[in-house]
Amino acid sequence: MRGKLEGLRQFRAMQPAGGGAGQDGIGSIVDESERELLALQRQTGFDLFWRLYFALT
Repeated sequence: MRGKLEGLRQFRAMQPAGGGAGQDGIGSIVDESERELLALQRQTGFDLFWRLYFALT
């Protein structure tokens, strides 16, 4: 997901001013969601999926 967001940021940076409106909040939403997931996994214990997810991101 972060790779896709970075691609969108780079694409938007190459566009003329005013393009890509509404995309600014997506990155902050993803970051907040990941922080919540990490906190939950720390409380409950990491299963294999989330251990790999956080290792790769």
